[in-house]
Amino acid sequence: MKNWMLGVLLVALAGSAWAGLAEGVAAYDRKDFKVALPEFQQLAKKGHVLSQVLLGAMYANGQGTEKNAKEAVRWYREAAMQGHAGAQNVLGERYATGDGVIQSDEEAVRWFRLASENGKPEAQYNLGLFYEQGRVGLQDNAEAVRLYQLSADQGYALGQTQLGAMYARGIGVKQDFGEAERWFRLAAKQGQAEAQYGLGVMYAEGLGVTQNYKEAGHWYRLAAEQGKADAQYNLALMYANGMGVTQDKGEVVRWYRLAADQGHTSAQYNLGLLYKNGLGVQASSIVAFALFSLAAEIEVPNADWIILKAKATASISRRRLLESMDHRQIEAAQELARKMQQGKPIEVLDTYLKTEALVQ
Repeated sequence: MKNWMLGVLLVALAGSAWAGLAEGVAAYDRKDFKVALPEFQQLAKKGHVLSQVLLGAMYANGQGTEKNAKEAVRWYREAAMQGHAGAQNVLGERYATGDGVIQSDEEAVRWFRLASENGKPEAQYNLGLFYEQGRVGLQDNAEAVRLYQLSADQGYALGQTQLGAMYARGIGVKQDFGEAERWFRLAAKQGQAEAQYGLGVMYAEGLGVTQNYKEAGHWYRLAAEQGKADAQYNLALMYANGMGVTQDKGEVVRWYRLAADQGHTSAQYNLGLLYKNGLGVQASSIVAFALFSLAAEIEVPNADWIILKAKATASISRRRLLESMDHRQIEAAQELARKMQQGKPIEVLDTYLKTEALVQ
């Protein structure tokens, strides 16, 4: 779910109430939340819808007061019941995640639908996800596409991305790589990492566009720099094979490390291979074993066959590696694997490598 971002519209109107709103907005803009809070509280209690929304956001974000999810929900609900589409969408998100309320997909759908009917693109996207995922018995891919289209047509990047994905996979709509590329590109230009990754895949595979590894690398990099693990992994592969970029072992290690740290199974396995064979790094059976263990043992929710295959391969590689290790190395490798699985993998690895360097 995308968090609803607060926007302030200041209207020059006469009257003490509007003067209070002006004072509150001015204080909020200069981040003087202690001054803004009572202004919004006073107006919100009188039913002023924008003040209710602003007050809900302040409680949600802990601005001028302690964070209070239940109080945030209270004021979002007040505004939502007056028909404020943004508040309706936020309330739907709260019910979807159980933040400040008892989690309820039924209530989430109710508020997303109201906000969607009021033209809120974020809500259209959120409701589309519910239809696509089949939550509350609403599985309907064609309806999901319709809602994504409404959201995308308003320029909402997540809606554009999801619509592109539906066209790329042919789910709820006839497969059309040209349409997929169009919507991915619109979202990618807005900085949406998933869309940038999608474009990278299309250029790498020649789907709806002329195959172009350099262009694929460009989009992978943009997504990778935003932390998209699949993009980091694919970019590492491109550096390993010199596809669209100059072959560079250092860059291979760099991007595998970033992806592996996020739990990317194939990146963990491939990084283990680098340490096993001493490619771009100092060879270490101990580190290779720990990385193979990480790939093989860490549970990945909703793992697809690619992940399951990587996990199986890592397990086999670990077993074979054991045959060449002595008792001391096995104990050290198992200890490192345990620490990497319990903490931040790459941080633990770096600590180990520094310690080993000092010992040597």
